[in-house]
Amino acid sequence: MKGLLIKDCLLLKNIRKVFLFMILSACFCSLAMQDKNFIGGYLMVFFGTVCLSSISYDEMDQGNLTIFSFPIERKTYVQEKYVYGLLLLLSALLLSTLFLLPWFSWKSIASNMIMFGIGLLFLAVSLPFQLKYGHEKGRLVMLLVLMILAGGLVVIDVVIDMNGSLKQWLETSSLVLDALIYFGFVVFAYIISLRISISIMEKKEF
Repeated sequence: MKGLLIKDCLLLKNIRKVFLFMILSACFCSLAMQDKNFIGGYLMVFFGTVCLSSISYDEMDQGNLTIFSFPIERKTYVQEKYVYGLLLLLSALLLSTLFLLPWFSWKSIASNMIMFGIGLLFLAVSLPFQLKYGHEKGRLVMLLVLMILAGGLVVIDVVIDMNGSLKQWLETSSLVLDALIYFGFVVFAYIISLRISISIMEKKEF
Protein backbone atom coordinates (compact mmCIF):
# COMPACT_ATOMS: atom_id res chain seq x y z
CA MET A 1 0.00 0.00 0.00
CA LYS A 2 2.87 2.36 0.78
CA GLY A 3 4.08 2.23 -2.81
CA LEU A 4 0.60 3.05 -4.15
CA LEU A 5 0.29 5.99 -1.77
CA ILE A 6 3.66 7.32 -2.88
CA LYS A 7 2.56 6.95 -6.52
CA ASP A 8 -0.62 8.94 -5.97
CA CYS A 9 1.14 11.60 -3.92
CA LEU A 10 3.80 12.02 -6.64
CA LEU A 11 1.00 12.56 -9.15
CA LEU A 12 0.00 15.64 -7.16
CA LYS A 13 3.20 17.28 -8.38
CA ASN A 14 1.71 17.33 -11.87
CA ILE A 15 -1.21 19.46 -10.69
CA ARG A 16 0.53 21.50 -8.01
CA LYS A 17 -0.26 24.76 -9.85
CA VAL A 18 -3.93 23.79 -10.06
CA PHE A 19 -3.82 22.88 -6.37
CA LEU A 20 -2.41 26.26 -5.42
CA PHE A 21 -4.88 28.09 -7.66
CA MET A 22 -7.89 26.24 -6.19
CA ILE A 23 -6.76 26.86 -2.61
CA LEU A 24 -6.21 30.57 -3.26
CA SER A 25 -9.58 30.72 -5.05
CA ALA A 26 -11.26 29.17 -2.02
CA CYS A 27 -9.69 31.77 0.26
CA PHE A 28 -10.67 34.63 -2.07
CA CYS A 29 -14.27 33.42 -2.47
CA SER A 30 -14.68 33.01 1.30
CA LEU A 31 -13.48 36.57 1.88
CA ALA A 32 -15.45 38.04 -1.04
CA MET A 33 -18.67 36.31 0.03
CA GLN A 34 -18.02 37.14 3.69
CA ASP A 35 -18.70 33.49 4.41
CA LYS A 36 -15.65 32.08 6.15
CA ASN A 37 -17.19 28.60 6.28
CA PHE A 38 -17.36 28.40 2.48
CA ILE A 39 -13.74 27.31 2.23
CA GLY A 40 -14.40 24.08 4.14
CA GLY A 41 -16.97 22.74 1.69
CA TYR A 42 -15.03 24.03 -1.31
CA LEU A 43 -11.80 22.27 -0.36
CA MET A 44 -13.56 19.05 0.68
CA VAL A 45 -15.17 18.74 -2.74
CA PHE A 46 -11.96 19.63 -4.60
CA PHE A 47 -9.73 17.28 -2.61
CA GLY A 48 -12.32 14.51 -2.87
CA THR A 49 -12.39 14.98 -6.65
CA VAL A 50 -8.59 14.66 -6.71
CA CYS A 51 -8.93 11.23 -5.08
CA LEU A 52 -11.47 10.12 -7.69
CA SER A 53 -9.26 11.48 -10.47
CA SER A 54 -6.41 9.22 -9.34
CA ILE A 55 -8.56 6.23 -10.35
CA SER A 56 -9.14 7.77 -13.77
CA TYR A 57 -5.39 8.27 -14.15
CA ASP A 58 -4.78 4.61 -13.29
CA GLU A 59 -7.26 3.54 -15.98
CA MET A 60 -5.58 5.58 -18.74
CA ASP A 61 -3.88 3.49 -21.44
CA GLN A 62 -4.70 0.25 -19.61
CA GLY A 63 -2.69 1.44 -16.63
CA ASN A 64 -4.45 -1.00 -14.32
CA LEU A 65 -2.92 -3.91 -16.21
CA THR A 66 0.52 -2.51 -15.43
CA ILE A 67 -0.35 -1.93 -11.77
CA PHE A 68 -1.65 -5.46 -11.27
CA SER A 69 1.29 -7.00 -13.07
CA PHE A 70 3.12 -6.26 -9.83
CA PRO A 71 2.39 -8.27 -6.66
CA ILE A 72 -0.48 -5.96 -5.66
CA GLU A 73 -3.80 -7.39 -4.53
CA ARG A 74 -6.98 -5.72 -5.72
CA LYS A 75 -8.11 -5.43 -2.12
CA THR A 76 -4.94 -3.49 -1.29
CA TYR A 77 -5.50 -1.21 -4.27
CA VAL A 78 -9.00 -0.32 -3.07
CA GLN A 79 -7.87 0.16 0.53
CA GLU A 80 -5.17 2.56 -0.66
CA LYS A 81 -7.74 4.72 -2.46
CA TYR A 82 -9.80 5.01 0.71
CA VAL A 83 -6.75 5.85 2.80
CA TYR A 84 -5.62 8.34 0.14
CA GLY A 85 -9.05 9.97 0.14
CA LEU A 86 -9.03 10.20 3.93
CA LEU A 87 -5.57 11.81 3.91
CA LEU A 88 -6.65 14.33 1.28
CA LEU A 89 -9.75 15.30 3.26
CA LEU A 90 -7.71 15.62 6.45
CA SER A 91 -5.39 17.96 4.53
CA ALA A 92 -8.41 19.98 3.40
CA LEU A 93 -9.64 20.10 7.01
CA LEU A 94 -6.24 21.33 8.21
CA LEU A 95 -5.99 24.03 5.53
CA SER A 96 -9.52 25.33 6.11
CA THR A 97 -8.99 25.33 9.89
CA LEU A 98 -5.77 27.34 9.51
CA PHE A 99 -7.65 29.81 7.31
CA LEU A 100 -10.35 30.22 10.00
CA LEU A 101 -7.92 30.84 12.88
CA PRO A 102 -8.09 34.68 12.67
CA TRP A 103 -11.89 34.40 13.07
CA PHE A 104 -11.78 31.48 15.49
CA SER A 105 -15.07 30.33 16.97
CA TRP A 106 -16.34 26.94 18.04
CA LYS A 107 -19.21 27.33 15.59
CA SER A 108 -16.83 27.67 12.63
CA ILE A 109 -14.80 24.67 13.81
CA ALA A 110 -17.99 22.61 14.17
CA SER A 111 -19.07 23.66 10.68
CA ASN A 112 -15.67 22.60 9.35
CA MET A 113 -15.97 19.18 10.98
CA ILE A 114 -19.44 18.73 9.50
CA MET A 115 -18.02 19.51 6.06
CA PHE A 116 -15.28 16.93 6.68
CA GLY A 117 -17.96 14.33 7.37
CA ILE A 118 -19.83 15.32 4.22
CA GLY A 119 -16.58 14.96 2.27
CA LEU A 120 -16.23 11.39 3.56
CA LEU A 121 -19.84 10.63 2.61
CA PHE A 122 -19.16 12.07 -0.85
CA LEU A 123 -16.26 9.63 -1.30
CA ALA A 124 -18.21 6.76 0.27
CA VAL A 125 -20.87 7.07 -2.42
CA SER A 126 -18.65 8.07 -5.36
CA LEU A 127 -15.72 5.64 -5.03
CA PRO A 128 -17.69 2.41 -5.69
CA PHE A 129 -19.26 3.93 -8.82
CA GLN A 130 -15.92 5.26 -10.02
CA LEU A 131 -14.32 1.83 -9.62
CA LYS A 132 -17.20 0.02 -11.29
CA TYR A 133 -18.13 2.31 -14.19
CA GLY A 134 -14.96 4.29 -14.83
CA HIS A 135 -14.33 7.98 -15.39
CA GLU A 136 -17.21 9.07 -17.66
CA LYS A 137 -20.13 7.46 -15.81
CA GLY A 138 -18.36 7.99 -12.48
CA ARG A 139 -18.21 11.73 -13.14
CA LEU A 140 -21.97 11.85 -13.70
CA VAL A 141 -22.52 10.02 -10.43
CA MET A 142 -20.15 12.45 -8.69
CA LEU A 143 -22.20 15.44 -9.89
CA LEU A 144 -25.41 13.70 -8.85
CA VAL A 145 -24.02 12.98 -5.39
CA LEU A 146 -22.97 16.63 -4.98
CA MET A 147 -26.45 17.79 -5.97
CA ILE A 148 -28.10 15.35 -3.55
CA LEU A 149 -25.81 16.36 -0.67
CA ALA A 150 -26.35 20.07 -1.35
CA GLY A 151 -30.11 19.59 -1.69
CA GLY A 152 -30.19 17.45 1.45
CA LEU A 153 -28.46 20.15 3.48
CA VAL A 154 -30.98 22.75 2.28
CA VAL A 155 -33.93 20.48 3.10
CA ILE A 156 -32.54 19.68 6.56
CA ASP A 157 -32.03 23.39 7.27
CA VAL A 158 -35.60 24.22 6.17
CA VAL A 159 -37.11 21.35 8.21
CA ILE A 160 -35.22 22.44 11.32
CA ASP A 161 -36.35 26.06 10.91
CA MET A 162 -39.97 24.99 10.42
CA ASN A 163 -39.99 22.54 13.30
CA GLY A 164 -39.65 24.51 16.52
CA SER A 165 -39.45 21.47 18.80
CA LEU A 166 -36.74 19.88 16.66
CA LYS A 167 -34.76 23.13 16.61
CA GLN A 168 -35.05 23.44 20.40
CA TRP A 169 -33.93 19.83 20.86
CA LEU A 170 -30.85 20.40 18.68
CA GLU A 171 -29.97 23.56 20.60
CA THR A 172 -30.26 21.85 23.97
CA SER A 173 -28.92 18.40 23.10
CA SER A 174 -25.43 17.29 23.99
CA LEU A 175 -22.87 18.42 21.42
CA VAL A 176 -20.66 15.44 22.21
CA LEU A 177 -23.54 13.00 21.71
CA ASP A 178 -24.53 14.65 18.42
CA ALA A 179 -20.92 14.47 17.18
CA LEU A 180 -20.62 10.79 18.15
CA ILE A 181 -23.85 9.91 16.33
CA TYR A 182 -22.87 11.92 13.24
CA PHE A 183 -19.33 10.62 12.89
CA GLY A 184 -20.41 7.12 13.89
CA PHE A 185 -22.74 7.13 10.89
CA VAL A 186 -20.05 8.60 8.62
CA VAL A 187 -17.43 6.00 9.64
CA PHE A 188 -19.98 3.20 9.24
CA ALA A 189 -20.87 4.42 5.73
CA TYR A 190 -17.18 4.69 4.79
CA ILE A 191 -16.45 1.13 5.95
CA ILE A 192 -19.49 -0.30 4.15
CA SER A 193 -18.44 1.59 1.01
CA LEU A 194 -14.95 0.10 1.30
CA ARG A 195 -16.35 -3.42 1.47
CA ILE A 196 -18.57 -2.77 -1.57
CA SER A 197 -15.64 -1.37 -3.53
CA ILE A 198 -13.45 -4.37 -2.71
CA SER A 199 -16.19 -6.69 -3.95
CA ILE A 200 -16.53 -4.63 -7.16
CA MET A 201 -12.80 -4.61 -7.81
CA GLU A 202 -12.36 -8.33 -7.24
CA LYS A 203 -15.03 -9.08 -9.86
CA LYS A 204 -13.82 -6.50 -12.38
CA GLU A 205 -12.20 -7.64 -15.62
CA PHE A 206 -9.45 -5.68 -17.38
